[in-house]
Order: sequence, then C-alpha cells, then structure tokens
Amino acid sequence: MKKLLTATTALALVCGAAAAEVTVGGDARFGLSYDSEADNQVSVHQRFRAKFSASGTTDGGLAFSGEANINSESGAAADGVVSVSGAFGKLAFGALDAADTLAGGIADVGIKGIGVDDVAEGGLRNYTDSGNLILYTQSFGSLNFGVSASPGVTPEDGADPSVSDDDTFAVGMNFTASGMKIGLGFDSEETVSLGASYTTGQITASAYFAERDGDDGAGVDVSYSMGATTVTLVAATNSADVNGFGMGVSHDLGGGASLVAGFAQVPGAVAGEDKNGAEVGLTFAF
Repeated sequence: MKKLLTATTALALVCGAAAAEVTVGGDARFGLSYDSEADNQVSVHQRFRAKFSASGTTDGGLAFSGEANINSESGAAADGVVSVSGAFGKLAFGALDAADTLAGGIADVGIKGIGVDDVAEGGLRNYTDSGNLILYTQSFGSLNFGVSASPGVTPEDGADPSVSDDDTFAVGMNFTASGMKIGLGFDSEETVSLGASYTTGQITASAYFAERDGDDGAGVDVSYSMGATTVTLVAATNSADVNGFGMGVSHDLGGGASLVAGFAQVPGAVAGEDKNGAEVGLTFAF
C-alpha cells in the first residue's frame, strides 16, 4: 500500500443555484531509482497525474461528487469515483480502497515506494482499486466505520473482474483519541488486520499486523520531524521468513515541492534472496 499525497488547486465554476464546483489539481514526481537486481540498475522515473473533481449539493442538502485522474505512466484516464453523502454517511462507487484499509498500515520510503510495506501488507490486503468497488463510510465522533463490496471480483483475480462471479467484501473501523489511532479490519478471505499509530510532538510511530489461514505479516515505522525535514525508519516481516527494512528522508521545499530520498532492502525475485533499492528525486503537489 503506497501512501501518496495529492493536493488540489481550485478552478471554481458556479452553475446557477446548484452551486456546482469543478476543481483541477494533480501531483508529479521525478528522480533516479536504483535496483540491485535489474539489468540496468539505475533508471530515470517520472510521473504526472492530473486530477479532475466535481461536486454539488441538491436543494435537499444531499452532496454529490465525482473525480477521475489522467496518469502519464499509463497515458490514459484512470477509473473514476462517484459518491453521494449526507447525514446517512457516504456511499462511493469506483476505484477505491476496500474498507479494511481503515485498520491502518505502515509507511514506505522513496519517491514512488521501494516496497518495504509490501512485506507486511502484500497478499494480506483485500482487493483494492478495482474500479468495481462499492464503499460505505460513516463517522460517529472519533469512530470511523466502513464496509465495502466488489461484486464479481476476488483478491486472486487481479484486475480482471470477469474471471470470477464471486463477491469480495470487507469491513473496517478506526478510533482516534489523544494522538492515538487504533484500527481493525476483516475481509471475505477471513483476513484479520490490526493497526495502531501514535503521534507525540515531533515523533509519529505506526504498527500493523495481519493474519489469514496461518499466514501473517507485521511491520512498524517511526518518523521524526525536524522543522521542514522528516526522517522515517520502517521494518517489516512475514511468516515466510521474509524481511524488509528501509530509511527515508523528506525535506519540504515549500509551495508543494519536496526533496525525497530513500534506501531499502527488500525481498528479491529469487526466493530467499534480498535486493537493495534506492530512490532520490523531487515530488510536487499542485
């Protein structure tokens, strides 16, 4: 699970009494990547994403919205998201993360992510971002709850919903109090996931654990902020005796730009062997 930040700059269009709003924003990144296993160990990476969002409110107070991305990596528009919300909560349809991600997770390092978090979370997350997901969320004060379903998709089917007629579902919740967040998730593959994070002053720490049919994964991360600079350490392991660790540094340059670097050791393509990865570059939020 990659934690990427997207900021939007608004281009507002007011359409009569409906007061609909359209916004355009996005993010970008570029830099160098190192992979000790690759034939070309050093490569150039770049990506730009444009995000288009629209929202409005009915006369009765029902809010509705939609969004879609154009990604330079794929050269096409990504699956969109459409939602309605009100006092009943929020009901969303499209390319979404499943509800069990409310349990939390751990950080990754680098400009696009080297994959330390995948050691703990990979294979134990419910199906996400299928473009075919229905997600309901509701908040009760500090308690957030969600339930999702992806009709005709199973976690093993990958990106092709036509492979199976099975339905995938997930539930998740988290509770926040005094700088601490505790989360719990469960899915139709009988995966149980637990997450926790705590922030005090300049330090933030997170932990994650998931288990399914005797397979499990766990990880922790700690971040320390010194003014505009944040240093992150992350480590993960799983029941296949696979481990990963990494260190990342991010420096806020202001205006939505950051200088980012990371180094990690993660599982390689050959079972039982590790590989080293590193990334350095700039990220931008528009």
